[in-house]
Amino acid sequence: MASTRPAAGQRRTSIRERAAPQPSKRDRVVKGYAVAGLLALAIFLIFLFGYLYSYGLLSVTSYEALATISLSISFPLIAISYMVYKCGSFRQVFTDLGLGRDRLTPKNIMIGVMLFLAILLLEIGLYAFQQLTHIQLPTNVAEIYAGFPVWFFILTFTLIPIDEEILFRGFMVPRIGIVLAALIFAILHLSYLSISEFVAAFVYALLAGYVFKRTNSLYTTIIAHALVNALAVSMFLSIIL
Repeated sequence: MASTRPAAGQRRTSIRERAAPQPSKRDRVVKGYAVAGLLALAIFLIFLFGYLYSYGLLSVTSYEALATISLSISFPLIAISYMVYKCGSFRQVFTDLGLGRDRLTPKNIMIGVMLFLAILLLEIGLYAFQQLTHIQLPTNVAEIYAGFPVWFFILTFTLIPIDEEILFRGFMVPRIGIVLAALIFAILHLSYLSISEFVAAFVYALLAGYVFKRTNSLYTTIIAHALVNALAVSMFLSIIL
């Protein structure tokens, strides 16, 4: 008689899970379109801010700040609308993205901090290299963000890390792999018009993608990303103030 016990490493399915009804196709479509509607709204806001700027109703810095945040908000909406359409369950989507409650553990929080420290050591090493070799790697971040409102800098280490990690790590890494997801993430940072920012973004994304794959927790990379951005903002503000 064959055994009904699960194989080693295989989780036993509970009665509740077996009895849980599967979302209908109509339910998936409705939920998917609901999130897609929010995505369309975020994209519409980008064009709206551009329209207001063209008529002089917004300054260039206000337009760029508002457009950047709207674009950032669109990132998780792209991923979530697609995933909700596929499975129809918001709870399952957040679990698949590595945002389940069981993924927020002291160990994963510590791993996120350690990832941040690894990035910090790389930055220190790069700074030491520039000092020893007198080879400067210029960056345009200070020039680009000069004059931006304070609320924008707050969102760079609170909202933007969540948005970017959902799309580039939680959504892209399982589907296209660590390297390609990192490359797309780095290309996005070409908007800084600086090769050093491109390389830094690529290296960070490689490390973050690896950590996400190992832990299956997006909290690790969100924490690291938020700390990296917070450090960058504090250094930037110390220069301009």
